[in-house]
Amino acid sequence: MSMKTFCLALLAIILFHINVFGQEFNVDGINYKVTSMNPATVEVALNSSFKGNANIPDSVTNASTMYKVTSIGERAFTGCYHLYSASIPNSVISIGTRAFERCSRLTSVNISNTITSLRESTFDGCSSLTSINIPNSVITIGRFVFYACTSLTSVNIGNGVKSIGNFAFSDCTGLTSVNIPNSVTSIGMRAFQFCKGLQSVILSDSITSIGESSFVGCSNLTSINIPNSVMSIGESAFKDCYRLSSVYIPNSVNSISPIAFSRCTELTSVNIPKSVTTIGSLAFAFCSGLKSVTVHWNTPLEINANVFENVNVMNVTLYVPDGTQDAYRIAPRWKDFEIAVISGVHDFDVQDNLVQVFPNPVSHSFTVSSRDNPEGNFSYTIIDVEGRIVSQGNSSYIKPINTENLATGNYIISIITERGKQLSQTLIKN
Repeated sequence: MSMKTFCLALLAIILFHINVFGQEFNVDGINYKVTSMNPATVEVALNSSFKGNANIPDSVTNASTMYKVTSIGERAFTGCYHLYSASIPNSVISIGTRAFERCSRLTSVNISNTITSLRESTFDGCSSLTSINIPNSVITIGRFVFYACTSLTSVNIGNGVKSIGNFAFSDCTGLTSVNIPNSVTSIGMRAFQFCKGLQSVILSDSITSIGESSFVGCSNLTSINIPNSVMSIGESAFKDCYRLSSVYIPNSVNSISPIAFSRCTELTSVNIPKSVTTIGSLAFAFCSGLKSVTVHWNTPLEINANVFENVNVMNVTLYVPDGTQDAYRIAPRWKDFEIAVISGVHDFDVQDNLVQVFPNPVSHSFTVSSRDNPEGNFSYTIIDVEGRIVSQGNSSYIKPINTENLATGNYIISIITERGKQLSQTLIKN
């Protein structure tokens, strides 16, 4: 072959690739766009008028060329009101922003286990979507991903997810429970706001902060277990959680932001550890059902006058460490409470996060776990606020301890490990 012939052939190949790149074609009712010729790949292109079930294959053929389907493009199915289901193959490694936004009749989606990120507004406004399984491959859930998915009742968040973005599940009014795996380290602003059906949340043991307004307006949330990894509770984090009855704040938390629990009208008991150094304005304002507050500072913490705004604190019992009651009786803001002491317990902070009680608050039973000695045994004693022993026995880690016979209120559980270490912690019974 002459050099001239070779150059002409090469030019023809280049021109062919140029002409084909970006070309769109339709296979079985779905539009595709060529993204590469070497290797031959396509993305799902705009399908604004698609109707039916989108069963996306891992490859398609056009003009004798087989293309691998590697992505779903930005806004690929936006506003497809007659899209009912979507199946995404493992060949797809990315889903563009707003890919299924406002697909209001979409009921089910199968997300491939090759996807690493759910980008902004992927399923925003998919009001008929009932359940979603987020595979372990996903690392980030972007902002507004499931915004206003009002029929969503079940979410399985994979163990690879590290962050949940702002407004990610906001206004998912049908969601009743959420289990956030230990891989998650951050929950964004307003991530679960106005999830009015949400009754229980299990938070990751790796979360360091609960973002601003994360659970604001979750009016049916009855309990929340804040793990020992959390250091700060964001502004308005649990505002307007009307049915939240008790809150146990672990000794990892150093700040409670303004309005954090404002208008939690059924909140009856609060435990605040001595690790907390600041409580923001209106943090517990309008918590009209408050009956008891347990604190752990030997020296009363200075707080603003409006922390307990519109709470009749004269009818609220303030439980303080033994020997500190005189200091609290003259301390600004705290002196207005009914001061009491939890008898027989001088230091009831958990000093070792290797041992944890879960869940806390508790309804029917709780377990004690130990990362240091997970298969070991321990003895326990449960003491009421008047210092009376209400339950005691021996158990092993992870084995449930029944609390159905305990009355609603605050208790102290004292644990003695096999190695002779004694730990005590406030236990809240719903």
